[in-house]
Amino acid sequence: MCKGVAKAGNSHPALLLSSKACGASPPPVTSTMTTSMLFVGFLACIELAGRVLIEQMQGISPVLDDETNRKILARHLFVDALSCFILFYLGWNNRAFTLRVLKAFSGDSKALPVASAESRALAYDNKSYFLCIWFLSYQLKNLYDTIMWNDGPEYIFHHVLSLCVCWMALYPGYQLLYAEFYFGISELSTGVLCILANFDDDHGAVGLGDAFPLGKVIIGAVFAVLFTAFRCVVWPIVSYYYTRDALICLKSEQKELKQRSFVIKVFVCCLTGLSALQIIWLGVILYVAYEEFKAIGLL
Repeated sequence: MCKGVAKAGNSHPALLLSSKACGASPPPVTSTMTTSMLFVGFLACIELAGRVLIEQMQGISPVLDDETNRKILARHLFVDALSCFILFYLGWNNRAFTLRVLKAFSGDSKALPVASAESRALAYDNKSYFLCIWFLSYQLKNLYDTIMWNDGPEYIFHHVLSLCVCWMALYPGYQLLYAEFYFGISELSTGVLCILANFDDDHGAVGLGDAFPLGKVIIGAVFAVLFTAFRCVVWPIVSYYYTRDALICLKSEQKELKQRSFVIKVFVCCLTGLSALQIIWLGVILYVAYEEFKAIGLL
């Protein structure tokens, strides 16, 4: 249920282990960060368990004989992919607002009226808040892994930016309702991408793509379909209404929205940049898909 913005109270538990625990108003920062650190620790433990499991599966392929390959697989499967699927699950279970956006796009003007743009921007939703805690936790763990694995400055920048956007959605709190799509539902394609990354010699387990070429193509095809559906079809629709609401909020005389003018501008800039990148990524995906199908004789 969506509530108007309220000040964080002291009625929340120290650990926010469910959306119900997030209550009807924003929890205090201490509860949010304590929970996030717990989730980061959970992901670290799952990754270690994944390494043990993969070590027991070495007989499947010589690729698994290499310790670095096993660690990479554990990271991509038990941290990255798992986290994305958890985010998708949380977003999908709270998909009511995204469905309203799609209804508005189909012509139902009452689904997302312009007149309620300001109240939507300041609305609190406990399920979206809980999803944001998971997103925050995953980005913290991913930032640490990116530094430790020396992925590169562009990945560090991406995770830092994601952390900043997520944090601003929580504090001071802005457009939390849209989190179910941007931080949740859309992450399904990212989860499949994390699995696909294992087959890349530069970012994954060296030799895995050569050992299982058909598996690589199948997962790549699934990713291409999901990316097109969520990132190239639904994403622009949601982004249109998000931007429409943002422009209304920037003109608002409400004190709460005036205090968030910087946050609103940052969000719109980030969304515009990411949306443009996805057009480029779609071209890259189509080109790579063509080359992979051609390599195995399907084209």
